[in-house]
Amino acid sequence: MRLKHQLFLVLLATSALLILLMFVISSWSFSRGFLGYINSAQQQQSQPLIEDVALRYEQSVADSGNGWAWVEDDNREWRQLLSLHGPFTLSDRRNRAEDSERTEIDLPPPRSRRGGPRGKSQHVLADSDKNILAGNTKSPDAISWMPVTSGDHVVGYVGIKTVTRLSGSLDTAFEYQQRNSFALAAVAMVLLSALVSIPLATWLVKPVLDLKSAITEVGEGNYSHRLQVRRKDEIADLGHGVNHLASTLETNREARRRWVAEISHELRTPVAVLQGELEAMQDGVREMDSAAVDSIHGEVRKLGHLIDDLHQLSQSDVGALEYRMAPLVIGELIESQLQLASASIDDAGLTLSLQGLEQPWLINADERRLSQLINNLLQNSVRYTDAPGTVHISLVSVDKHIVLTWEDSAPGVTQEELTHLFEPLYRAEQSRSRAYGGAGLGLSIATRIIQAHNGSIDATQSDYGGLKLVISLPVADAANMPA
Repeated sequence: MRLKHQLFLVLLATSALLILLMFVISSWSFSRGFLGYINSAQQQQSQPLIEDVALRYEQSVADSGNGWAWVEDDNREWRQLLSLHGPFTLSDRRNRAEDSERTEIDLPPPRSRRGGPRGKSQHVLADSDKNILAGNTKSPDAISWMPVTSGDHVVGYVGIKTVTRLSGSLDTAFEYQQRNSFALAAVAMVLLSALVSIPLATWLVKPVLDLKSAITEVGEGNYSHRLQVRRKDEIADLGHGVNHLASTLETNREARRRWVAEISHELRTPVAVLQGELEAMQDGVREMDSAAVDSIHGEVRKLGHLIDDLHQLSQSDVGALEYRMAPLVIGELIESQLQLASASIDDAGLTLSLQGLEQPWLINADERRLSQLINNLLQNSVRYTDAPGTVHISLVSVDKHIVLTWEDSAPGVTQEELTHLFEPLYRAEQSRSRAYGGAGLGLSIATRIIQAHNGSIDATQSDYGGLKLVISLPVADAANMPA
C-alpha cells in the first residue's frame, strides 16, 4: 500500500475515532443534562404545592396544635392539594371522585406532566424526620426532598421522585431527535474529514516523493540535481542532507577526475624523460656514460618518490598506516631533523630562526611518522622559498597542547590558494611551480599524520611574506609541562 493511502487511512481512522468518542460523550451528557432539567423543572413546579402544605400546616397547628393532624387522620386534603398541583395514581383518582361526591367539590381533571408518567403521583409528604405521612415510595433514595417551613423552622418535607429515565412520549421523542441530529452531524464530520484527509495526505507525502526523485537522480549519476527546500522541519533537514550528499558526490567525482589527470601527468613527466634518454642512447645520439646514468637514476628516484607518496596517502585514507605511539620530546626531534637536512638548507640559501625547541615538552607520537612530517615541512620550505630566505620555527604550550608554528619568507600564497593547499596534488602554480620539484602531496600526507595524532593544522599568510603553518598536538602528560 502506498504511503499516501496509509496516511489517508490513518488520518481518517483517527478522525472517525475522535468523532465517535465525541458523539458518545455528547449523547451521554445530553441525557444526563436533560434528566437534570426535568427534575429541576419538577422542583420549581412543586413550589406552589409546598406553600399550600405550609399554610395547611399552620392552620392545623392553630386548630388542634398538631400541624399534621389534617393528613394523619385522613389524607383526603393531601389528594386535593395534589389534584391542584400534580397528577394522581388511579387509586387517587377514584378516592378523589368519591371525596368530591361527598363534599361536592368540583376538582379539576388530573393533568399529565411532561416527562412524568401519566396517572401516577410523583410526590410524597413527610414530617421533619422524613417519616412518610402520605404517598408511597419503594425507593426512598430516589426522592428529592424539599423542605416545608413554618416561620424559621423546617416542619416537614415534600418529596419528588427523581426521574432516572425518560418515559414520556414527548421527552423520548425529543431525546431521539437530538440523538439523530448528533449521529447525522458525526457522519457529516467523518465525510468532511475524509475529504480533508485526501489533500492533507497528498501534501504530507509530496516532499517524500520529491526526496525519492532526488535520490533516484543522484543514484543515476546526476550529482548536479538539487532539491528546492522550503520547509523548516525534519523533512527539510533530510532534503538538505540529500543536497549535501549530491554536492559531496559531485565534488568527489571532480576530485577523482582531477586525480586521474594529475597523477597521469605526474607519472608521464619522468616516464617521458626516461623514454627520451633511452631512445637517445639507442639511436646513438647520447653516449651511455655516468651522466646519462645519473640522469636516468634521478628520474627513477622522482618516480619512486611519487609512487611512495601516493601509496602512503592511499594507506592513510583507508587507515592502514601503522602508528606506534610513545612519549617523545618534540623539540629534540625537530632539531635532529634540521641537523640531518642542514646541507640542503644551506644550499637553498635559507636561515633558520628557532624558538622554544629547548623545552622538554612531551607528546604521544610515532617517531618515524612525525619525522616524516617535519621532513615534509622542511622540504616544502626548501623547495618554495626564494634565496636568501628565512624559516621561523617556534614551539609554545597552549592549553595542554604544543603548538608548532612553521613560517617561511617569500614567495607566499594567495587567500584563495590557502583553501586548497592541503588537497592532494595541489600546488600554487604561480609561485610554487613544478620547476622546484615535488608532486603536491607533502602537505596532504602531513595533514593525515597530524590527524592520526589527534592534532590540527591551519595555513595562513606569513608576516615574513611566505606561508605560515600552525600545528597543534596534545601533550603526553600535563605533569611533565615545565612550570
